[in-house]
Amino acid sequence: MKLYFLPPLVGAIFFIFICLFVFLKCRRSPLVFSFELCCVSVILWLGSYTVAYIVNNSTIGTIFSHIACISAMFTAPTFYHFAVNFLKVNTPKERALIKLFYLIMFLFMPFFLFTDLFLNGSYKYFFGYYSKAAVLHPFYLLIFFAIYLRGVWLLGYNFYLYNKKKVYEGNPLEGIRMKYVLIAYFVALIGAIDYIPKYGIEFYPFGFSFEICFVLIITYAIVRYRLMDIYILLRKTVVYGILTGFMVGVVALITFCGQQYFEKLFATRQWLLSLVSVLLITAIFRPLQISLQRFADRHIFHQHYEYREVLKEASKDLSRVKNLRSLLVMATKVISDTLIPDHIAIFIKNKKKNYFDIKISRGKRKITTKRIGGNNCLIQWLLREGKPVVYEELKYRLQTENFAYRREEQRRMEELVDEMEKLNANVCIPAFLKKELQGGLILGARASGDMYTQEDLDLLQSLANHTATVINNLQIQQEKDELTVDAIAALVKATEAKDPYTSGHSERVTKYAEEIVEKLKDTPSFRNVFELQEKVHYAGLMHDVGKVGIPDSILHKPGKLTEEEFRIIKEHPVKSAEIISQIRDMDREVIKGILHHHERWDGRGYPSGLAGQEIPKIARILAVADAYDAMTTDRAYRPAFPPEQAYKELRKESGRQFDPQVVEAFLKGREKQDKRNKD
Repeated sequence: MKLYFLPPLVGAIFFIFICLFVFLKCRRSPLVFSFELCCVSVILWLGSYTVAYIVNNSTIGTIFSHIACISAMFTAPTFYHFAVNFLKVNTPKERALIKLFYLIMFLFMPFFLFTDLFLNGSYKYFFGYYSKAAVLHPFYLLIFFAIYLRGVWLLGYNFYLYNKKKVYEGNPLEGIRMKYVLIAYFVALIGAIDYIPKYGIEFYPFGFSFEICFVLIITYAIVRYRLMDIYILLRKTVVYGILTGFMVGVVALITFCGQQYFEKLFATRQWLLSLVSVLLITAIFRPLQISLQRFADRHIFHQHYEYREVLKEASKDLSRVKNLRSLLVMATKVISDTLIPDHIAIFIKNKKKNYFDIKISRGKRKITTKRIGGNNCLIQWLLREGKPVVYEELKYRLQTENFAYRREEQRRMEELVDEMEKLNANVCIPAFLKKELQGGLILGARASGDMYTQEDLDLLQSLANHTATVINNLQIQQEKDELTVDAIAALVKATEAKDPYTSGHSERVTKYAEEIVEKLKDTPSFRNVFELQEKVHYAGLMHDVGKVGIPDSILHKPGKLTEEEFRIIKEHPVKSAEIISQIRDMDREVIKGILHHHERWDGRGYPSGLAGQEIPKIARILAVADAYDAMTTDRAYRPAFPPEQAYKELRKESGRQFDPQVVEAFLKGREKQDKRNKD
């Protein structure tokens, strides 16, 4: 027994799995039903030829070769049926044609089985029995191709209308669908090469392999729904097909040669030789297939393979991050470098209020809004659906679905489309933790023009959910840190309360520093400081905590300090930084801002004598806020300056003691506020 029956057997098993997979995976719909009919016709076709190739009895071989031919004839109406459902052109005319085409094939059946008009016995080829075409078989082929090409024409015409923007306007997703399903139909048409051996031309019929290519593409369309990555799928189908075909050929050749060599040894036990051959192929096939696919992934589709690996590795690395800033920067960088969207943003739930803060926005089309309300249609949609939302899919559904009895759903979808346009969002990925929405990713269009694949969305969803877990852990730690900050701030406040001249100093410095941040946060020099306002708030409250250890006799001394006393005073930034460093995961920029808030722009400050751009940005802001409060409050050794005099002093020291940009931002805000107060 030869092994020529194996390819159609493997093909039939493949189609059975595909049919079951789609049946279990997809909701019932006319599209899925017509696809399953396609699969059933191919399963019967290949299954029958498997029997015809394996038997030695001519009668049985002929019967099953005829059954195979009858099964194959139904591929034309089932493929046409699928095209009609796919295009949603289920008009009365098309429904009537579907019924007519099925009826024609059913009418052919008795003539194929019980007469010699269309099939006349079978050929005994080297691979097995194969049905023989009779006098009217060309007439059947004419009908078969007319039905099949009617489906191709429907697809081609609708694709033409799409390109001319007569229908489906503004929906590139539909164009991609039609383009590649049309390609799939042309690929399947090559399978008609299997009709040639019916006319006495002997070669192994391999046309079913093109039906496998067709079904792979259509399966992706049904199960994935989006058909976004059909290009890579098509390439992979071809490459994997070539590699697998080459592998099967090599294994089959080795097995065939082995059979010839051992034929005499097993002359009386041919079944044992066949069994050994089948077991050998079964044992070798799968490991070789996996190895070849991995080779293709790494060396032929390396870019696609590499980005998947990068995203998977990123999920592991995120767990090691110790602060929110690093986490968000890492996540945006990884996604930007791999998928290359034109912009990316991450929003996180504000636990104290009913909205989501947009914590980071990077790319060409940054999001201008700072938060998304809890009742926003996007948030409500993510809560309700619990999965990624794709802009193009929403538009497609609005254009193609019938909302006659679903007006509320239509309204929600229209609102969501408008909201995603405002956010420049091509895709929005929710981040859930224990079924609670923690935030999400907003991605713009890909720079390459490619659409996001389902695999992209699955990986991003996994990354987003993992990020939500890490963020939650960081927020819990941050809440603990805030309690520590509050305790330190209370300690500072208690220390300041001992002296009526410094009471409330840290709170006022914090207020002035936050005013400066409002003016500077969008400037080129300061906008790259992540969460600048939050960091300045912490630094302002705790910048003088180091004074706790300084004797009151020095702190409250009305006269001039001695050199030793001034040395002790100058130690307070260092002591403040040391105390703050004990807070777990306290941001390094906050600590540096506190440590260096007495540095001077000209380099003559303390504790490190830093100058100009060497001084941390937070420290530059604190320096101006601290000096202004010191000048405008009473001290034991002098009365408070009026605001105008303090402004004058700040301008005088701009470029010497203070960063000119910070001074300008502060004065611009204060003078504008003073003018409003006078008016």
